[in-house]
Amino acid sequence: ALYKATPSETGLALSGDPIDIKSTTNGVFRFDDITFTKLDDVGFYFYAIKEVIPSAVDKDYTLEGIRYDPTVYYVLVSVQDNGDGTLSVFSENITADGVPVSGDICLVWKIT
Repeated sequence: ALYKATPSETGLALSGDPIDIKSTTNGVFRFDDITFTKLDDVGFYFYAIKEVIPSAVDKDYTLEGIRYDPTVYYVLVSVQDNGDGTLSVFSENITADGVPVSGDICLVWKIT
């Protein structure tokens, strides 16, 4: 699930309802669209991506033969004003449990 994350004194706090996975194919997943449409949307946004883990998992995050991944991926997104009435979106930073990630995640932003 994808959660909006808000900076707090202790790190990033997850807030709001999660955005669920829309479809899956060959390990690729897609979330519902997040729309940035106004110049008021310019700024930085934090998101957390994590697997929803049932409360009954054991200490190895396994339940009924299925192992769940407890890793939390944090994404810092920058929405920028192009100066011509349009916006651009960039993924500024991706971490997995606080460690920078490269090559494991591909984020594609579509501006409409």
